[in-house]
Amino acid sequence: MHASAYFALQTIATLGTLPAIFAKNVVLPIPGGPLQLGTATAVLTDHSRPSWANDTRPRALPISVFYPVGYAPCSGGYLSEYVPQIVSDFENKYFELYGVLAKIDYAAFKSQMYHTCSGGKHHNEYPLLIFSPGYERTRLLYGALAQAVAKAGYVVVTIDHPYDADIIQYPNGEVITTDHETNLTDAELVEIRVEDVSFVLNQLSDKKIARKLVPYDIDTSKVGMYGHSAGGAAAANALISEPRLIGGLNLDGDVTEPVTLVGNGKPFLQFDHGTHTHFNSESLSQMWPLLRGWHEELSFNGTTHSTFGDLALLVNLWGQGNSGNESQVVSHLDGKRVTEVLRVVVTDFFKFLFTGKESKLLKCHNEGYPEITCAITCTPSPEVDCVPE
Repeated sequence: MHASAYFALQTIATLGTLPAIFAKNVVLPIPGGPLQLGTATAVLTDHSRPSWANDTRPRALPISVFYPVGYAPCSGGYLSEYVPQIVSDFENKYFELYGVLAKIDYAAFKSQMYHTCSGGKHHNEYPLLIFSPGYERTRLLYGALAQAVAKAGYVVVTIDHPYDADIIQYPNGEVITTDHETNLTDAELVEIRVEDVSFVLNQLSDKKIARKLVPYDIDTSKVGMYGHSAGGAAAANALISEPRLIGGLNLDGDVTEPVTLVGNGKPFLQFDHGTHTHFNSESLSQMWPLLRGWHEELSFNGTTHSTFGDLALLVNLWGQGNSGNESQVVSHLDGKRVTEVLRVVVTDFFKFLFTGKESKLLKCHNEGYPEITCAITCTPSPEVDCVPE
């Protein structure tokens, strides 16, 4: 099966032209507490591997880092770029059949970040999380969710995978897009991502490199990982080979070998849209009985595959609604609510991973979150209601 199977869009009719009425420099509303964030970007170059089958240059991985800088009062605030204009223009063409998604000026959005912050305690305080995006999707379109997760007290690093991401613009202006001519299988593509994750962890383990990105020490010995689609498959497989990863979360992804053959023994959460579970996905059904550690499967009902990211939020903020063709991509749900639900599930899982405190939501008790149901049978108790699929 070709890697593009991870992200397929149906061909449907184009909506009429929508007026561009959105202002520039609109700050993204990031849910979460008062913890303030800083950000950095970098390109980490692995000289031991080629960039791609058709590009023999060293593999250069763009990353974004979102990190807590303490609580107010903060100083040095600035509006950081959500995506560059060239990425916004590319996405408009990419989504040309999908209504509002083809009209949004993605570069109009900004994120409120801080250079410095007084009064924060930093040294090894915030666990590290790695994020891998969906196939044919830039890490940049998951930045709002990454910030929401970081505000819960995590250093979040998002990775772009060259020739796998839909578009990457490097600091020197070079642009590369997805290589659609590759003969890689899904498993081979995911394995490259796993190698990318290990390389990034190696780089962040070097304090000189890490301190150029984050103004305090970070612990790379115990790391969590989450990913969407092919990124979720990468998380599942990276748990097998990467000892620094202690648990993983798959956002609506099918998986590939080797996890379908050997499973793993680390905590693992599968979070799917309502009609995609291990009961009807061949790869998930192969993996599920092989999981030996804590594992759970939750469903986000009423969503689509691409709801698991920032797109639903951006459609909401654009103000044109999501009742047209764009709903085929982002669903009909309110985008702000989508981001809040994603934030809660992701942060609940990583709180459990790093503290052992399992929330009621992870035990299938969905009070306050009726959109979420438990896709497997859990163990009922006086405190927990099991909600099977």
